Amino acid sequence: MSTLVTIGGVDQATGTLAAFVGAQVRGMKGEGASPPFGAYASKSIYQITIYANAGGETICFQFNDGSTTTALSPTFPFVVNGNEGSVTAPTQLTDGVASGGSVSVASSPPPPAASAGTGEWTVNPAQFSDTMTLSALVTIGGTDQASGTLGAFAGNDCRGLREGGTSPPFGPYASKSIYQITLYASAGGETIAFQFKVGTTITALSETLAFVVNGNQGSVMTPFLLTG
Repeated sequence: MSTLVTIGGVDQATGTLAAFVGAQVRGMKGEGASPPFGAYASKSIYQITIYANAGGETICFQFNDGSTTTALSPTFPFVVNGNEGSVTAPTQLTDGVASGGSVSVASSPPPPAASAGTGEWTVNPAQFSDTMTLSALVTIGGTDQASGTLGAFAGNDCRGLREGGTSPPFGPYASKSIYQITLYASAGGETIAFQFKVGTTITALSETLAFVVNGNQGSVMTPFLLTG
């Protein structure tokens, strides 16, 4: 899910978004990504991966800004390999209170006028009809990478970017940086290759993936391993 979190009529720039089924945590995102284009340019869009073993469970959300935890609405049914919202049309999660005291309802923004990217790498999600998600651990020269940018490519065409990873607080990869990246295509079957950038140094990674429409490869518990 890609979402904009609004509390008291204020779009949240920092904090942690968590997804729950009952009292069980089903997803966490500690920071948002700010698209450099479109109606939500400079806003923090929280791209959170949510986990379940079957469809149909009701997912609810809470947001912690470092001192206060706020319950958000609406709730959503879990959809296996589903994808809700995008950086150009994020799903709205809110406490239901606008700055004027009424419920805030946002309309969908127009398509982006420019591409998003990091440095020379750019990707425009609006050009593609399909997505796939990947959770990966990047290891270069035997060292797990704690910071940097992961890029996904079909040939020379950039199909996904992820700057910085998420560190799960549990499991065998606790404290490791797991790169949760969304990949884009307009059909299944394309071969996706990967590169990793730290500063001005770019490393080609050894592994490739076949793009699967609405596919999900790896998780924070068992990440896909990318090595260089």
